[in-house]
Amino acid sequence: MHAARPRAVLKSPGCSGLSVAALTAACWLSACVASPDVKPWEYTAPIESATELGPLDFMEAVTARDGGFSVGWRGRSVWAFGDTILSVAGEDGTSWRSSTSCSTADLDAADGISGMEDPVDSLGAPREFLPFTDAEESFNVAHRGEDCPAGDDCGARYALWPGPIVVMPDDSAIVLYTKLMARPGAFNFSVLGCGIATWPDPDQPVARPAGGTAEDPTMLTGAQEPCMTAAGIVHDGYLYAYAVLDAWMSHPCIVGRAPVADIMDRDAWRFFAGGDDWVADWKDAKTVLEGSTMMSIHYNAHLGRFVAIHNAIVSGDVQINVADNPWGPWSTPTVMFTGLDPTLEDSWDYSGLGHSEFAQDGGKIEYVTYYRPGDWTGETRLVKVDFE
Repeated sequence: MHAARPRAVLKSPGCSGLSVAALTAACWLSACVASPDVKPWEYTAPIESATELGPLDFMEAVTARDGGFSVGWRGRSVWAFGDTILSVAGEDGTSWRSSTSCSTADLDAADGISGMEDPVDSLGAPREFLPFTDAEESFNVAHRGEDCPAGDDCGARYALWPGPIVVMPDDSAIVLYTKLMARPGAFNFSVLGCGIATWPDPDQPVARPAGGTAEDPTMLTGAQEPCMTAAGIVHDGYLYAYAVLDAWMSHPCIVGRAPVADIMDRDAWRFFAGGDDWVADWKDAKTVLEGSTMMSIHYNAHLGRFVAIHNAIVSGDVQINVADNPWGPWSTPTVMFTGLDPTLEDSWDYSGLGHSEFAQDGGKIEYVTYYRPGDWTGETRLVKVDFE
């Protein structure tokens, strides 16, 4: 799903110890951007203008949070974030969360988005969004702090990073998420698997039901499989979910699907292999899109197509691709806008995401966010995009 973090870049795509310039040079020298197996078609999105509206206004205790998938659900805009740094400690004694959430009833983003409310504990600190199991929480507590009982392994922790929130036909929601082990140091983490959390109501907690791996009953897929957590959408009775395959300095995506009624059954998932073929083995899937570990995919009525919105790799450029079907063929990308330069040296903007619940005039106006990292701070910035 998301890559790890150099300093306050909570999750950034790439490699440890390299500056943006070095990463970019390495990419050009190795011609490392992979081409999708399904050939993209030439297209230029009719961007009329893009206007910065400023950072989202979160509660004062939130110093930084990245990710920012959202969905319109039951009259509200509901958001999920990954690693979150707080200015205060919560009931658990820490000021770090691996996931948080908030929501607002303000669905008019023309003047910004206000009224974001977080579920908080008795001390006023945002709660963890995705719940840890007792075993995961016990491990995290035992490894917390520099002088913990675990010795050289102090600082290790389980993390749960939320991906897209998808509203289902019965008006419940699911959250695609990644479980990983993180240890101190930049990019020092390993993905353990991915799952699907269930969410009956925005005012109730999410749950992590049993999935399909013997190693971890909460996971749907294991560490050796791609995480279908880059984007998700329900269409014609199926949940479509996208995964980024391992590649040096590129983000080739495959897409899988399962009937809505069977998404928790790993054996029900099939992967697009070109033409009309959907196969059981993800290794036979075709890459359909050069995307991102964090993307939003939804239907835009103004353009008459599905749109994928995401950051270009190691870049402040936020791009849009379009397709007639969730599996493509996807178009070549168009740069919608370029985000403001980060305030943290040798870092880059990321987490470019569209928020279709705020769209106006049938999608002629879309609202997009991106994460702008600072030094142990950061801001999620809102941009209004007008199409011709």
